[in-house]
Amino acid sequence: MMKNYLVVKGKATYDDTLIEAGIKRARGIVVCLGDDSLNMYVTLAAREINPKLLTIVRGYKADGEKRMLRAGANSVIYPLRIGGQQMAQLILSEYSKKLKENQLEVSTIPIMGYSLKLYKHMRKEISVSEILETPNVLKVVKIKRSDGTEVHNPEPDFKVQKEDRVLVLVEEKYTDLFEEENNGDKEEFLQKV
Repeated sequence: MMKNYLVVKGKATYDDTLIEAGIKRARGIVVCLGDDSLNMYVTLAAREINPKLLTIVRGYKADGEKRMLRAGANSVIYPLRIGGQQMAQLILSEYSKKLKENQLEVSTIPIMGYSLKLYKHMRKEISVSEILETPNVLKVVKIKRSDGTEVHNPEPDFKVQKEDRVLVLVEEKYTDLFEEENNGDKEEFLQKV
């Protein structure tokens, strides 16, 4: 069935293909080839041909974002990260009502391999980035301070103090490993982090 889409047959990594597609007069381009190196190459070429171009690039590996921006991308989008954030929001909206404030640790039922866990921090002050270094922790969702104030989606340099409660998004595939390492003592989690 004919859809009447306008297409240019060729490789986007070639200047001639980009020019034939109208890159010189384009106001923007979305680059989403199969890997980061190809996306960066097209971004460089497009920026060289049309310096005023708005360039949105799909990224696969987060450590390549700075290079993409240096290559001329205006924004780098990570569909996997966005999908993960949407799953976290689903879990939060589904189960946040069930978290009881007076419990030391609360676990939700896993959804698609993810769950929320609430821990009371028992050690000296640590940063959110230290918590995120734990293999099973994907995101620190919320911190409830001992004075009752709450911090949602804290920055990596945010300091967690003794007696704070920390709500984390956990990838369940690491749970068994986590429990073996800590002999099943989940309070050790924030003492070791």
